[in-house]
Amino acid sequence: MRLATLFISTIATLFSATVLGASPERTPLEELEKKLLASNPQIQSLNSKVVAQKSITLSQYGNFLPRIDLTGGYSESKTLVEPSEGYLGYVSGTWNLFKGGEDSSLKSISEYELQISKLELELKVRSLKRKLHETYS
Repeated sequence: MRLATLFISTIATLFSATVLGASPERTPLEELEKKLLASNPQIQSLNSKVVAQKSITLSQYGNFLPRIDLTGGYSESKTLVEPSEGYLGYVSGTWNLFKGGEDSSLKSISEYELQISKLELELKVRSLKRKLHETYS
């Protein structure tokens, strides 16, 4: 009886130590996963594709913002009353009101392509992890 309580208390102590914050060493499998994902060229390529697609998606929001142009330069204008020359500058601006839904559809397509890129990355990561687990075990 005394041996059983000692065994149970030892197991409970070890379990509570791991659950309550003692950081156990990483298992060799976790280390292998980390190295595999860091050094695999397909994963790096898919990560780059996701980052590029995210940038493209964010750039699509610029189509909904106003555009302001500043132009200036040296000019010469001759009129009947008096000729004048000097620097000339002007400001123009445009606002995209509606282009038939083209901008919103381009934004939606870009968001879908970002989701596809993320899913391709997740699929490859899971596939590599599965193969590693099969090989390891």
